[in-house]
Amino acid sequence: MTAAGGGDILSAMRRVMLFVSSVLVLVFSVGALASAATVSYIAGDSLWLSTPDGSKKAKLSGPAGDGREWTEQTQSDNGKVLAVRREPGKIAPLNSFTLFGPTGKVLQQGSLTHESGWTQYAYPVSLDLTDEGVAVYGYSNSSYGYPVWNFDFGTYVRTVEKPFTLPPFKVSDRKVPTLYKERIVAITDGAVYVQRPGEGDPFGQDFDGWLQTQNGIEIWRADIAANGKAVALELDNPDGTDDTIEVYSIDKVPDFMGDPWTANPGGCVLPAQGAADHVSLSQDGKTIAWEDDRGVVAAGIPDFSGADPCHLTRAPVVLAAGGKYPSIGAAQLPTGGDGGGGGGGGQAPVPTVPAKIKAASLKSGVWITVKVAKAGAVAVTGKVGAKVVAKGSARAKRAGRVKVRLKAVGAYRSRPQKLKGKTLVIRVTSGGKSKTVRRVLR
Repeated sequence: MTAAGGGDILSAMRRVMLFVSSVLVLVFSVGALASAATVSYIAGDSLWLSTPDGSKKAKLSGPAGDGREWTEQTQSDNGKVLAVRREPGKIAPLNSFTLFGPTGKVLQQGSLTHESGWTQYAYPVSLDLTDEGVAVYGYSNSSYGYPVWNFDFGTYVRTVEKPFTLPPFKVSDRKVPTLYKERIVAITDGAVYVQRPGEGDPFGQDFDGWLQTQNGIEIWRADIAANGKAVALELDNPDGTDDTIEVYSIDKVPDFMGDPWTANPGGCVLPAQGAADHVSLSQDGKTIAWEDDRGVVAAGIPDFSGADPCHLTRAPVVLAAGGKYPSIGAAQLPTGGDGGGGGGGGQAPVPTVPAKIKAASLKSGVWITVKVAKAGAVAVTGKVGAKVVAKGSARAKRAGRVKVRLKAVGAYRSRPQKLKGKTLVIRVTSGGKSKTVRRVLR
């Protein structure tokens, strides 16, 4: 194997290579960390909490209000939930957030901030939260200076539990961040880098390469269980097929302080339906949740028996049809909440999508007609792989048909032709239900 930062080839896996100085093949076992895990997610217009088996559900918060919608959320290991909201179609700097404590109490409200000096900002690109209330979130900033565009990608770090008005701390070139305890796990050039441990984590610039891919497949995002026994990887397939999630058992997370890196070779692909992303591992390494064409799904961790696709220790359960952004932590289910729905009731929207879509047309927007069962927000998202490349939204005043314009976002606004030949996965969501349609961009 070749480490993302250098090293010897020790073992090649089916798709992903673990780069270590020694390999200790051990039986996967759950460590001492144990928790009453809950899965937080967005479904319909609300924030929800659920047990991993879906037997108990409750609303953490209803609609965001003021014309805003919940757009992203995450949960810390100790159960704090950070949820971001903004008006449909508004730019990233106009966001607001609410931080909930483990019991559902509102701890703080504010806005995720950015550095100055750019003309366009896109964030959060992935979102995670420490137990102490420090948020890490990816960004993609750009400015146009004739004749070229300038881009900057990386991670912002800032507290959200206390009032904060200064620009966030910037970690350059480390994208799509998650957290392993207090350390940032991020992506650079399609490989996983892990922050070196230190008293200042996650405020630090020192990273070492850990995992990278072969056969042209890039890692888009990674999540490590807090007990350090498993890692899940979201893979961006270059051939236009649905993106997948692979899971590997590990013996320890590298600490870069002289101890050997260790990992178990082998792994398996999660049995998802359609494109899979936003994977989250429980702190005790027993539960995994993700988002696919069904919505938010939770299951037992793979048994790492060598089966591929994964043989899961608990069968998958759809917690919320059309739900998104699952995150596992230790938040307590509110008592007296809306216990059964998870935002998944009603009929799924019926979209009418043009049979042929030119990539260049996403610059001005492609109109999609959606038949909905009731009044409310209608959201349309276009993904290529794990990347959101186009969005659109509208509000239906009543049951019936509503038109939504799907427009390119971020860097793709100026160069949508880059998407030519790619498969665009269009997800239409209304009333907590969703429908997915695919088109190859011409």
